[in-house]
Amino acid sequence: PDIMIVGMDLEKHRAGMEKVAREAFPEGSQNLEIPYNAKGMVLTNRNNEVLGYVIWTEKANEEHNGKPVKNWITDMAVRPKYQGKDGGFKLLTEMMKYVQKTGGTWGAELRDETSLRYMTAMADKVENVELAGIKPEHRGRAKVDLEVVGLYNEMSDGSKVYRCVFRPLSQEETAQRLQARKIEEMSRQTRDKLDIRH
Repeated sequence: PDIMIVGMDLEKHRAGMEKVAREAFPEGSQNLEIPYNAKGMVLTNRNNEVLGYVIWTEKANEEHNGKPVKNWITDMAVRPKYQGKDGGFKLLTEMMKYVQKTGGTWGAELRDETSLRYMTAMADKVENVELAGIKPEHRGRAKVDLEVVGLYNEMSDGSKVYRCVFRPLSQEETAQRLQARKIEEMSRQTRDKLDIRH
């Protein structure tokens, strides 16, 4: 394939990741930071050119609403010409597979125009999503419960970054929620037809 995930060897791809960070965040002044205990994924093309990455760390003492936040996504970037296209989607999809495999509650800072929209599409229950200007009905695949905690930062280009926490749903939970949503939609359609007749 032209675009692939090449695993979790972040240091091996540091130079390419730094280039991606400069392109994705031209307003940033800091160099790429990879914590000593970080894990992550790197997205490349067939020429081994880095197109994007995601970095996360395990948190020992982080909590949200009394529950431990197991992992925290500290950095995520995709080269601008691949954002919102196959590259960004593939990176986030592979990341979500890892999240579902490891479980627990995760935290992240997500940009409204890119990663937060993707996460909302993966979500079933979405709390405070109106803070981010994304309509609650845009919830999607019932893969995660997502809470938008609040605004974290406003970028120079006008985009906003929101602090979020989320937890993966099991396959059983996903199936149950999609079925409940289907029943809810059928019930709504029936009510609408009855309203039209009266």
